Amino acid sequence: MSLFSQSYIKPNISIYINIPKKYFENFSKKKNFKKNIYIESIIQDFKKCSFLLFHRTIYSIFISTKIFFLINPYYLFQILKNLKKFKFKKNIEITLEIFPQKLYLKKIFEYLKLGINRISIKLGTLNKKILKLLNIPTFSQKKIKFLFQKMYNKKININIDLYYGYPEQTLSDILSELKKILIFHPQHITWAPYIPNKKEKKIISQLNLSITFDISKMLFLGCKILKRFGYSQYEKFSYSKKKSQCQHNLNYWNFGDFIGLGCQAHSKITLKKFNILRIIKNKKISLYQSGKYIKKKIYVKKNEIPFEFFLNKFFLLKKISYKNFQIMTHHSIKFIKPILKKAYKLNYLILCKKKIILTKYGQKNLNHLLELFI
Repeated sequence: MSLFSQSYIKPNISIYINIPKKYFENFSKKKNFKKNIYIESIIQDFKKCSFLLFHRTIYSIFISTKIFFLINPYYLFQILKNLKKFKFKKNIEITLEIFPQKLYLKKIFEYLKLGINRISIKLGTLNKKILKLLNIPTFSQKKIKFLFQKMYNKKININIDLYYGYPEQTLSDILSELKKILIFHPQHITWAPYIPNKKEKKIISQLNLSITFDISKMLFLGCKILKRFGYSQYEKFSYSKKKSQCQHNLNYWNFGDFIGLGCQAHSKITLKKFNILRIIKNKKISLYQSGKYIKKKIYVKKNEIPFEFFLNKFFLLKKISYKNFQIMTHHSIKFIKPILKKAYKLNYLILCKKKIILTKYGQKNLNHLLELFI
């Protein structure tokens, strides 16, 4: 019997697969190391939670890995084979996330044969000086250019993640980088502020590196260039050509469901009576591979659901209908009326008869706006 009551609308559901770099770094030197153990764990993890897909269609698949070039395509075939036991959306988007330091084109073509139709390249910056300063491996721009040429002929949707706000970057450097990438005509660009990880924060502090320009100005100028090249902004940090929006991310922002497979992966599932379950998978690979896949289960409290809904929805920069809020949260709009009125007075929102509109001031102060819903 389905977990869902037929009176509830089932949100779209996506699959996220995480294959961490650490897995291969930590275990590849062991004599009895077998790469397929982790992949088999992912398959068994999916089998255990696949009942959550009962009577549902898989909307999109996203495979995140820094070390795809080390994984035999056969292992990925095994994962997809198990997923295909359930119904796929017609022309389903299947994304492989890759890093530019290891662009093995032969391996990429092998993956494309499995049905991957979108590639997301986590580029960061083209500036080799900054990459060396932050101890980030550099990469060949010629290989990226060659990849674009080959993927263009195969009609593969390509996303580029480009970040601004690196220490020691100049305004002209960043705009020049953006224009260089746009020459390749990727169908999708993620244009977002740089957020350093723990190691990078330490380096920035030790070397006393600084940001030398206004990030909000950078965002404004970057948007103008992207629009001039024919890109439409549909999400806070995402721009795309016509019909090339990332369906996987859209499912997140539209408060859809998703099943996360692999270490540290997260899931969000809408259950019967509109309970929302969040699942966090174990971070430790040894625990995950021993069959202890789940670290934590969290049932979202009813009064917290509006916050989670808007946390996602506001990133889309679109009008939000009261009807959509009521369908997706199972709350009456009256439940949040006092909050909406307060947000309106602070100029964060415009309240229409049937819709909520995020103002430009609200976009700039999104964190403050979301705090009202906590």
